[in-house]
Amino acid sequence: MWVHGMGFPKSHDIAKAIDKSNGSWRGRSTDKSTEKNRAMQGANYVRVPKGEPICSHAHQWNGWGTALKPGWEPVLVCRKPIAAGMTVAGNVVEHGCGALNIDGCRIPMGAEYDPTKIQRQQRANGSVQFGSSGLIGTEIPTYNANGRWPANVVHDGSEEVVRLMPDDGNGSTARFFYCAKADATDRDEGCESLPLRDAGALTGNVDGSLRDDRLQRRNNHPTVKPNDLMRWLCRLVTPPGGTVLDPFMGSGSTGKAAIAEGFRFVGIDLSTGFCDIAAARIGSAHNLFNA
Repeated sequence: MWVHGMGFPKSHDIAKAIDKSNGSWRGRSTDKSTEKNRAMQGANYVRVPKGEPICSHAHQWNGWGTALKPGWEPVLVCRKPIAAGMTVAGNVVEHGCGALNIDGCRIPMGAEYDPTKIQRQQRANGSVQFGSSGLIGTEIPTYNANGRWPANVVHDGSEEVVRLMPDDGNGSTARFFYCAKADATDRDEGCESLPLRDAGALTGNVDGSLRDDRLQRRNNHPTVKPNDLMRWLCRLVTPPGGTVLDPFMGSGSTGKAAIAEGFRFVGIDLSTGFCDIAAARIGSAHNLFNA
């Protein structure tokens, strides 16, 4: 689970949509996006002052939408079922994948790291032995110097998310990998020669909730993933020198991360527009990390 506080609700205004279906477009006379949509739809559209809904059905649905603000995204880690009679170890040896790179994805320790703290334990017949002075046996470090065991929660470090994580004085965020959402540099790196497009224009969405004609970007994919997060996830499951396959490539965030980690990459997407963006971003990463 990648928890973030910067999600933007991509919701469709129901009342506005009802007005639009009845031939009325709410907008200011100087609103360029209104003029553009009015021109696209033809002369049947009548511009009215921006504000309250127009028709009676629209008034009934004023304030209603189609989506909640996104606060987290799922990360699914899967593998094919292990064949009968095959062990996990045998499966990994045979196919070269199917395990998690724990040490390569450990979370750096926070202020709680103390290399002098040790545990003493010894297991015999599945039990822990105690002596007159307490627990006896082999001394092992309390903390791993390479960092914490990675958790199944990732967060973006935003204030509203961190507030949900109790702090015991050792820094609550140190327990999890954290990565903010993709910024403009991450999103558009390598796309400098591509044309500006309306945000969400390549999604083919039906209700219009992902599209914003007022915003133009060179990489106009609606859900660009941050490079640091995708590098961590690629590293978690891919053996050294391995190949990462993304059958839903989008704007190439996974490919960009795979190249940065030294992996090969194969990407597939239905949209030729997104393939062009992905090729530019991945090519830039290849030039940067293989110079």
